Amino acid sequence: MTNFLLFLIPDHWLPLVIMGVGFALMLGFVSGRTAFGLIISILAICIFTPFIESFIDSLDVWVLILITVMTVLYVLRMVMTLLLGEHGGGAFMGHLAYDSFLLVLRGAIFFLLTLPIRLLGGIFRFMRQRVI
Repeated sequence: MTNFLLFLIPDHWLPLVIMGVGFALMLGFVSGRTAFGLIISILAICIFTPFIESFIDSLDVWVLILITVMTVLYVLRMVMTLLLGEHGGGAFMGHLAYDSFLLVLRGAIFFLLTLPIRLLGGIFRFMRQRVI
């Protein structure tokens, strides 16, 4: 989760994050191992960002939309876990998945049930235009 949040930080704020990690280490808020891990993660982000950007630029639009949806769901899960706890966040995501499935299913059923009526209406409009 920490590495994902570090990816959301703008590049020009990363030196400030490194300074903040140093201050947190001096004040005893984080251990040396945690500070080392955060700084290595920040350096890895700085090194791999150009490669990740060029890879994302080469993807198709539908893949980018899929990645965006998954990222939004992941951030939503993190926020709900923060606000409601682990079980509450899981229950929220379960209800969201169930409601999304029902939305797609009801939309498909509505489309299939109204399709014959729409086809008949289109045929009658076409015939009426031909007569006049």
